[in-house]
Amino acid sequence: MSDNQQPEASALDMLIDQLPEQFPAAVKVIKYDIAPHLVDCDPGVKDHYIKIIKKRTNAASIKSVSMLIDEAIKEIDSQATANDSCAEINVTVDPEIVEAAERIAYDPQLFRKKIDIINQLGVINERRNIGLYQLVMDSRLLPMGSAGSDALAMKNSGHYGAGKSYPLFTCLKLYSQSAYYLISSGSEKSLYSIQNGLKHKALILAEALALESSGRKDNELAYAIRTLISEGQIKYQTTGYKDKKPVTIVKRIAGPTSLVTTTIKGKLEDQLDDRMISVHPNTSVAQTKDIIERTAQVATGNDMLADEKELRAYQHYHDSLISAEVVIPFASDIASFVSRNGSLPISARRSFKRVLSAIKTMTLLYQKQRQKDEQGRFIADYIDYAVVYQLLKESFEESLGHNKRYTDERVRRIEIEGVMTPKALSERFGVSNAAISQWSSKLVEQGVLSWCEGNGAEFIDEQALEKAKRSGKAYLCVAGSKSLPTPFQLSGDARWDRGGELYTAYDLQLDAGNDDEGRAKAMVEKESVETVEQYGDTDSWDKKRAPVKVLSVKSHDDVLKMVENQRKTGSNSSEAIDLSSEFDRILSLDRVEISN
Repeated sequence: MSDNQQPEASALDMLIDQLPEQFPAAVKVIKYDIAPHLVDCDPGVKDHYIKIIKKRTNAASIKSVSMLIDEAIKEIDSQATANDSCAEINVTVDPEIVEAAERIAYDPQLFRKKIDIINQLGVINERRNIGLYQLVMDSRLLPMGSAGSDALAMKNSGHYGAGKSYPLFTCLKLYSQSAYYLISSGSEKSLYSIQNGLKHKALILAEALALESSGRKDNELAYAIRTLISEGQIKYQTTGYKDKKPVTIVKRIAGPTSLVTTTIKGKLEDQLDDRMISVHPNTSVAQTKDIIERTAQVATGNDMLADEKELRAYQHYHDSLISAEVVIPFASDIASFVSRNGSLPISARRSFKRVLSAIKTMTLLYQKQRQKDEQGRFIADYIDYAVVYQLLKESFEESLGHNKRYTDERVRRIEIEGVMTPKALSERFGVSNAAISQWSSKLVEQGVLSWCEGNGAEFIDEQALEKAKRSGKAYLCVAGSKSLPTPFQLSGDARWDRGGELYTAYDLQLDAGNDDEGRAKAMVEKESVETVEQYGDTDSWDKKRAPVKVLSVKSHDDVLKMVENQRKTGSNSSEAIDLSSEFDRILSLDRVEISN
């Protein structure tokens, strides 16, 4: 008898030993658990086990057992044929889908466009949460780390009907079903019954009711999922019987597995909660108004339909990605910046690891555009960090206990940007340089703001500071904050500074707060009006409202082409001069000029 015709005796014998002693009660186990072991057996071997089953279950006859097993094997063969047909169909993918997936692979705007598509499919705003949903799902590609799984986990907590699940389910449209496993409820034991396991998949819990903190020391499902997320696998040990003797049976589910869940409560089981990126839905009045307007559009038949081929192209692209090692050449520079202001809480350890995992994830998403080192590992780019910085900056600061929030819109803008020159603040808010100078001087004296170089470093002395101020290279930053470096601070490349070509090209527009660009840009003039200030006398501020410049006539794709041409031809080319002018026009979308 050949090896492939001999069933796994130990497993099969244990299953038979545990059968009920009444045939009707044993039917399901025989059909669904035992019959699969007998599919490729020789007739003689199959007959042998049929006799044993008949004796064990006190079946009326050998024929009744044989008919049941033959029926089960026939169903298994039919299902296998159907699966083979599906596989054959999948191999011959529509050439248009393949071509579209190839374009996605080499699109520098890949991640931003993934967010754009979800907005186009009806999700109002929520761009950061959309981006995080996709980032965490994509982290399923990360290989196992030396200390366990590097895959990410997140929860979106908010009130009933606040808009937690709809963005998540819409994001799933960009992924094939092989990329994730969706469950709405279950026990810790149910994880071991998942067909094909959870390796390199995202586990989606529609509502994390079973994971919520309930005052008990632990929760078995939460413990199992926590172990799966951190260690990359879970094992379940139970007792079975062989020859009427107890034996140990070990069931194992392999990862790595990423986790996405939603919940109506702010906190889950403590140790699991500490491993997750926590976000909240937008519950503002403006968001509610926008949702009502979109709902009305749908009711009138003006809703935007999904392009099925585009969705299938993204699914095909995600399925084509491979799991591989990633190196981050600038990881030490991020670490040095984060720890520059003294001691850090213990929570910084996991928070920093999440940032590195996110960068590696972005590199794997862009793997067709990334270089490899001599060992075949993908090399992360500053572009990968720039995208992750926009998504995780707020979460990282909160995890380090930096929960102070300023009502002053200008301080908040500096927090978002990391560092800003007085000139950039003046242009952003449409007030004079003198007004910014008076405002910032008071906040520097109060210790709210401080002067720094473009990379966030303090000036060595007053003389260096004054020199930098005269040359326009002195920046304002929020004093004492523990945060991630901006891409500009990390790289020292002026193209990543606010208004630079790379800053503009890879801006996810998370602050726009509206998927309608026209409406977002119309808010620029409104932002130029005096905002609520927290510090000092503001009577002398220049509050003149200014006109908004005309929109650039060039598309974003045109600008990207100009960027590429500049890299090829050099900065002294006429193309570079045109590019500089073009970015000036683009920046003017949110720049206000002071009337004389």
